[in-house]
Amino acid sequence: MPKLLLIDGSNYLFRAFHALPPLSTSRGEPSGAIKGFHSMLGNVSRLVKPDAIACVFDAPGKTFRHELYSEYKANRPPMPPELRSQIEPVKELVRLMGIPLLIVPGVEADDVLATLARRAADRGMDTVIATGDKDLAQVVDEHVTLINTMTRQVLDRTGVFEKYGVYPERIIDYLALMGDKVDNVPGINKCGPKTAAKWIAEYGSLDGVAEHAGEVKGKIGEYLREGLATLSLSRALVTINCDAPVAARPEELVQAQADEAGLAEFFQHWEMSAGRKAAAARKAPVRAAPEPTGQGDLFGAMPQDVPAPLEKPAAEGESGMAVSRAELQALAELLARAGDSRLPAAIEIFADRERFMHDTPVGIGFCLSPLRTVYVPLNHEGEGNALLEDFLQVLGPWFSGGAGKVMHDAKWGRHALENLGVTVGGTVHDTMLMSYVIEAHLKHDLERLAARYAATAVPGYEELLGKGASRRPARSVPLDEASAFVSERVRVLRALCSVLMVKLQADGALKTVYETLELPVENVLWRMERTGVLVDAALLGAQSEELGREAAALEAAIHEMAGVQFNLASPRQLSDVLFNRLGIAPKGKK
Repeated sequence: MPKLLLIDGSNYLFRAFHALPPLSTSRGEPSGAIKGFHSMLGNVSRLVKPDAIACVFDAPGKTFRHELYSEYKANRPPMPPELRSQIEPVKELVRLMGIPLLIVPGVEADDVLATLARRAADRGMDTVIATGDKDLAQVVDEHVTLINTMTRQVLDRTGVFEKYGVYPERIIDYLALMGDKVDNVPGINKCGPKTAAKWIAEYGSLDGVAEHAGEVKGKIGEYLREGLATLSLSRALVTINCDAPVAARPEELVQAQADEAGLAEFFQHWEMSAGRKAAAARKAPVRAAPEPTGQGDLFGAMPQDVPAPLEKPAAEGESGMAVSRAELQALAELLARAGDSRLPAAIEIFADRERFMHDTPVGIGFCLSPLRTVYVPLNHEGEGNALLEDFLQVLGPWFSGGAGKVMHDAKWGRHALENLGVTVGGTVHDTMLMSYVIEAHLKHDLERLAARYAATAVPGYEELLGKGASRRPARSVPLDEASAFVSERVRVLRALCSVLMVKLQADGALKTVYETLELPVENVLWRMERTGVLVDAALLGAQSEELGREAAALEAAIHEMAGVQFNLASPRQLSDVLFNRLGIAPKGKK
């Protein structure tokens, strides 16, 4: 069935603006929202692969909802000028990319999106709406789904219920009960998502809730009965119009050929290296990328396009152990040669992982190429371990040297290595940190990253060691079992490093955050944890006393202003003084 992708442009722009740190061009023009929007647009297009596409923005001015309720959206603060200045450039970007841009005067974007989705269903098309707006959950059905690219969440009918506790046909009732402070839609005081879902489950609908309002006990029941008069208005305000006056036909919303010359000029003006590289990739012939070679900037060696999900690592990799001094020397030579590749050697430390910075490695795994891993046992029970003295003498120089390295949770890994007597030098990349920069809202353990990017299940430490009272020490794990476990993890770790580096390279803003902010801060935090922070106890004590005296003086002044002694730490007493005794008008909730 043909697929239509509808992008909630206003929602995307707002989220892009708030998702990235303030970015600007060398001329001082705000550019973060433009860059974020471009990245999000590319991501959702690759994920959905639509047959038809359109990007919809809110039109300026009032809509029928303002006629229903003059205070609609009255509480919204003014748009930040840094965001407002990026609206027109983003619309220009959409046009240059050949994506149909829809702005219907007097009609909100939600109504345009819903109308097109309904028409598409009538024409035998499925629709994916890219948005983070919960209001659009009411239009989800067997032909319409929502996708949130920031959380990678796709909402079908079941997904809507799992997220909100009600099915799409009851989202209107759900929203009406809660109201919306952002849009100034009145709702029932103190009624949040759980209460709204509970009432709808119990009474069936908004009308059912109203009919049984007298049965709801407690203060929330009083609030419900007080708010009954506004429920019909709230329902009208949150109901999306699926038959809005939209001229566009879904089947005609086909992406045109991109204006490459215009895009090149746009990307140059806004200093968007990721956009320029993506444009170059569209022109270049497709070819297999060889293993990078040569010295220089690590990111400069990576492919310039955003990759497809990582292929599963080959199960039949060449894995071995290095125990004798000769084997350690052979490993050192391999690591030295691996330094000729810009993709760093991956390191997986096998340890109990229960004592944070006090863990000591039981063994260390290395991945030097997609199929080559080596495990060095150091502290397993029984025989078969490498001598620590040999390990430090032979491999210590490589660790402390300038060769690039990658670990997962490098801060913990550096603590573990220091506990062994190993000092780590050079740039230490961290796949956990990379994932955080790319998608901060998700979880970043190696097991989840492997599933997300490699579609493979990597064994975790709980799976191998157990948990709670039955957890076994890492050093009790047999050598062959530990070697297989570590080899699998370190092989995936190196492959993930490649994929995540490409993703960072594709977004210059995120690459800058990773290189100039997150990596240096991680190093500072490691040093603080390792060496401690020098404090002057006497000075802190004196400051505490001084602040205590100031607090006491302020409390006395407050009591004098209030004309009564009361406990400032008590919200109830403070509320009584402010709103009842002093008669201060509350703003929002008391």
